[in-house]
Order: sequence, then C-alpha cells, then structure tokens
Amino acid sequence: MSDPFELHTPSVFVVGSPFQALCAIAAIKNLEITDYYFIAVLSGNTRDAQLLMCLKKKRINYCIFELNKINLLLNVFRNLLPLQGKYERAFIGEFSASFMLGVALPYLKKHACAVYVDDGNAMVSFLNDTFRSWDKKSTQWVYDTLSEGKGIIPRKHFYTIYSDIQNDKYLIGHNDISILLENTHYDKEEKNIVFIGTAVRSYCSQLEISEDSFYQQINKVFDLIRRRYPDDHIVYVPHSNEANNYIKLLCDNYKAEIIFVDTMVEEYVMESPWRPKAIVGLCSTALFNLKQIIPILPTINVLFYEREDCPRLKKYKSICTYYQNNQIECIEWKINSNGCKY
Repeated sequence: MSDPFELHTPSVFVVGSPFQALCAIAAIKNLEITDYYFIAVLSGNTRDAQLLMCLKKKRINYCIFELNKINLLLNVFRNLLPLQGKYERAFIGEFSASFMLGVALPYLKKHACAVYVDDGNAMVSFLNDTFRSWDKKSTQWVYDTLSEGKGIIPRKHFYTIYSDIQNDKYLIGHNDISILLENTHYDKEEKNIVFIGTAVRSYCSQLEISEDSFYQQINKVFDLIRRRYPDDHIVYVPHSNEANNYIKLLCDNYKAEIIFVDTMVEEYVMESPWRPKAIVGLCSTALFNLKQIIPILPTINVLFYEREDCPRLKKYKSICTYYQNNQIECIEWKINSNGCKY
C-alpha cells in the first residue's frame, strides 16, 4: 500500500485491551472501513470483560483469540503455511507484543501494511525513543521473520492520538478518538474531583519503589487534592488491576468515594450526569484523553520516584513533558526529598 491511512481499505484488527479497542474502532470510523475482521485477544485478566463490553457497546462483531502457549504455537505453524489472506492492512493494538501481528498475518495479503494503534501512553515514550519494555529478542525475531517473509514491515506505521510527536523513522497518522465519545459536558453541572488510579505493581516495578512507599505517596496526592479543593467531593477510580485495603483507608481519611467501573475511565466520565471540576492521575492515558475531549478541564499529572538513575524514569519524564506541552499541569517529586511543591 502506498498510503497506510487510506480510506475504505479492507483491514483486520487485533486488540487486547479496552483502550486498544477504542482506538481501533475510531480507525474504523475515521477511515470509513466497512470490510473488516476484528480479533479480540483474551489474556485471562480483569481487562478481558471490559474489552468485550467495549466491543459490544460499539456493536463490533468479533472473534476471540485466547492467549496461551498452545494457541501461540499453532499460530506460528499456521504462519509457516503458504496462506494468502484477503485483507490489505492490519491494525495492531500493541507495538511491543510481536505475537499480535502474528495473529493477523494469516488474514493478510502479501505486502500488506501493518499499522499500530495506541496502547496507552507507551506510544509517547516509543515515539520519543525512550521505550524499554520489549518482547524477548528471540520472540520478536520469530514474528519479525514471519512478517518480513510475507513482505510486511513491522513497527513502521502508527495511527495514534499522539501524532504531534514527530519521528522521521516512522509514518504517523492522527487518530481522533473523540469521534466515539460525545462531548456534552459543557451543559452539565460541574462537581467532583476525579482521581484516577494506576496499575500499582507495574508503576512500582518500573520505577523500582515498594508498594508501601507507593501508598505513602498516594497519601500525599490526596493531601495535594484536599489543599487545592478543600470543599469538593473526591471520587477515586481504581485501576482494574488495583486491589489494596490501604487505599480504602486513605479514601475514608479524605472522605473520598471509591467507584469501581466496568468500563474505561473516559467512558465513565463522559456518561456521568456531571462534569468533573478537576481530574488527577499518575501519568494516566485517560488523563490525557479527557483533557483533549474537555479542553477546559483542569488536569493534574503526578509523578513520584526514588532514584534519578532508574532506567525507566526517562520514559515517565518524557510522558510528563508531553503532557505539559498539552496544557496538563505536571507535579513531580523525589521520595524522601523536599522537592514536592503543591
């Protein structure tokens, strides 16, 4: 294909999370794709139900690929057969998971185009050349070899909400997800401070801090919110993978309400009968998305860490810089220092 973002091109989609699905469906709408095959990858975690709910709400017909060793092995064998698919383009939900393109390959023609949609703000660090969480080299080599054997180039084309980040190594198109989220919030009552939780184990692992230390810093974030908005109700929305009794104690202490949602935070906020007075998060993708959808929304991004030499801190700082450039207030501090300014 001469243009990876051409309208009306028959396409196959492979996604593994609710946000990947939202970005893929936006591509269907924006690029006016009527002939498509949609594959939902289920990995056995709490996001599977949210993914399927998202697809059902958007009325997308789909088939399921259950992620396990047997299915991955069968997929590799299938890709060794001389199969010729009917689709000219694949949209892939995660650039760092090589197997996802492998799932699409049997449905693609030779010399088809592989385009990657967003899997959260990991795309920011990738396009800024600070991304580190890759597959094992052997795994990536297998799927890259299978792709190139079919004349398909992996990790070259990106259809992203972060298209203002330019990198000459890639072809980048703009994906407007607001087409799927009606913005009727200007007429709604303004109330509540929404604090978006994060995937705690991932945050702690990548920034090399303990969970105890993490929740001590979350206490500081609640304190920050209460100082800024002393009379407003706080709504805390935990990440789907977050489960810790300490957060309940913190919410009780700050008179915050915990709301577990079975959909993406963006959809929860957009479907609420009120408009948030402000929104707070920890380098959250939803934080950025809601700021784009509701530009007048006061938005605060928080980053805390222990070590300046932590290998993945550069990734998080690149996200903070990008958010600042998009009118999101960023507050960061080093744990056990006096550098936090509210």
